[in-house]
Amino acid sequence: MPPEKVGILALGLRENSRIMQKINGEDLTIDLLIQASILDRLSFLAWTKTKDAQKGKNPPASIVDVLRGKDKNANNDFVTFEDGEEFFKMRDEILKGQ
Repeated sequence: MPPEKVGILALGLRENSRIMQKINGEDLTIDLLIQASILDRLSFLAWTKTKDAQKGKNPPASIVDVLRGKDKNANNDFVTFEDGEEFFKMRDEILKGQ
């Protein structure tokens, strides 16, 4: 496809399309961030009603920080696979170990 045509087609994409997210350097959609923010606020409000909140300990973790990779305590060990065969091989290894 000619580059001009690709550019014209890309211009019509939604902001939350994978291509536009890649162009803009975003890995999360605005919808997901808004939902995570709502959950963070709700978790905080629920926490304020606990005995831990009265002592100022064990506040809820921020989901937004976890999604953005800013939470140092979050377990962000992700495994990715190139194809289905690689996935099934790893799955079989895990199941044999149990």
